[in-house]
Amino acid sequence: MKLLFSSSHRGLVDAMGKRLAKAGIACEVRYRLAPGVVNSDYKELWVQMENNLQWAYSLLAMHCAVGRN
Repeated sequence: MKLLFSSSHRGLVDAMGKRLAKAGIACEVRYRLAPGVVNSDYKELWVQMENNLQWAYSLLAMHCAVGRN
């Protein structure tokens, strides 16, 4: 598994996980507590197959560009 990205914006991580799954890319969302920071947590999006990582990065880049418009 390879880490694609992490964010304290839970909705973004969940939305990207759903988008990757819809594209046929196996992924996993993990919940983490931020080390040394009180009341801070974040989610991570992991891609299961390394050969899908480049495609996952491309989808992430397209998603972020659309969000800025």
